[in-house]
Amino acid sequence: MFLMRPLEKQLLSLRHHPALKKTDWIWNCLRPCYDAVLALVAFKGMERVMNGTDKIFLHPQSRHTLETYEPNVWKHVMGEIRSGDVVVDVGANIGLYTIALAKRVGPEGTVIAFEPDSDNFHALRKNVKLNQIEHQVQLIRAAVGDFPGEVSLSKAQMESHVLSDAAQGSERVPMVTLDDVCKQKIDILKIDIEGYEEKALLGASRLLEDSERSPRCIYLEVHPFAWPSVGTTSESLLTLLEKLGYQAEYIDGGIVHRIDYWGEIIARKNDKN
Repeated sequence: MFLMRPLEKQLLSLRHHPALKKTDWIWNCLRPCYDAVLALVAFKGMERVMNGTDKIFLHPQSRHTLETYEPNVWKHVMGEIRSGDVVVDVGANIGLYTIALAKRVGPEGTVIAFEPDSDNFHALRKNVKLNQIEHQVQLIRAAVGDFPGEVSLSKAQMESHVLSDAAQGSERVPMVTLDDVCKQKIDILKIDIEGYEEKALLGASRLLEDSERSPRCIYLEVHPFAWPSVGTTSESLLTLLEKLGYQAEYIDGGIVHRIDYWGEIIARKNDKN
């Protein structure tokens, strides 16, 4: 464990040495051996200190993960977490936020993580186990939307998104609503689902309108470029948030009046609600 980080850094330094810039064929040949060595040496996980604040361990298959990841959003989210919180992570991917959040909320808290992509979900499950937080993390392999059923999921490298119609290379996955799954009080809701964010909110309307159960804060990664295919607009999303009793803000606290580009917005429950 303690030798893993310096060994990994030495190997990465060697891999990216200028003299070896055009030797991909060598690395392609050596990769199976390298993977086998990692499986033996890093069986307890590969350490990552995310954004300099949160130590997590990752399975060797997630070794390409860098320690700097969405630093501004990460800082804001982690600063909002309180011990004992119940956090819902929609679009958990391989679990970077899920793991850090579980450690932040502590043994009295809970993280409910949704991830529909089969490869990402298997990595997520392995990474959660490595960090010994299974007792406080609920993993659900499903997309989150506005109706229960089944949808097609596009798979592209580390990211995936729900499709309106089945397409070549897509994967059929179950879809659930937060209203059906989350019956308890939720403190923080985080959504990163590549354009399907309004659908997820529509499927959580009862939860979000319930003053006793609704989260105090919703983190939404918005993807306007993906909205036309699902019928979302800036106006429709902001109107829905207002109807549900939330005020949309930017990371710096400025009020969101229109969403024109990809990024993070924070929706806070209005005090009057």
